[in-house]
Amino acid sequence: MLTATGTARAKALTQSTIQDPILEAIERHRLAWLESARAQFAADQADENRDSSDPEPIRLVTWRQYQIGGQEIESTRERLLKRKAAAPRVIEKEYRAAKAEYENRVALYEAWEERTGMGAFHRKREMAYEAEVEAAVALTNVTPTTLEGVTALLGYVDSFNRGELRISESWYSNSELWPDDLMEDDAKNGRGNTLEMPFAWWIARNAYNALSALLPAPTKGRTLLHA
Repeated sequence: MLTATGTARAKALTQSTIQDPILEAIERHRLAWLESARAQFAADQADENRDSSDPEPIRLVTWRQYQIGGQEIESTRERLLKRKAAAPRVIEKEYRAAKAEYENRVALYEAWEERTGMGAFHRKREMAYEAEVEAAVALTNVTPTTLEGVTALLGYVDSFNRGELRISESWYSNSELWPDDLMEDDAKNGRGNTLEMPFAWWIARNAYNALSALLPAPTKGRTLLHA
């Protein structure tokens, strides 16, 4: 249900004779997001229609004031040891207990997934989401080689943010669905630390790099920053 705006224009450009790698990246993300959204929708529908007498097991464990799971157990152990919240032997004993309880809960959850059939929906959803994230990151790494490509990239992101990509009236794209803060080893701040910035920043950086290469030579390198 696309309107004749940025998303539709970006799709139209991918079908044009313009040669620009960003157009393929845009189409890849569009298809990946649609597939991910459909997988999420299907999982939600299956969850609503399953037997409610067999509730989904809780995987998180309680350790002190924390409700945690997975790698959070490791980071909580390090935090408690660093803060000297208790004697190290006490923290280590609590850590082993929390880890064992979490592993037991994961086993119960996986058994529930297979018993209810939800496992297949969850696996498809996770695979689709991973492909969506990879396609989103590619939009920050594939540099447009034409002005039309820069326009298509910015127009596509703008349209996505405004909900023009959708699978139903109530399920559509928005600015909160891009990957969380991203980082890149060769992008440093003034202190030499690796930058961790929102998705929009990386899109702006990609567009800037493309325009810097496409603008006439006298304009290249011009900046609004002054010493």
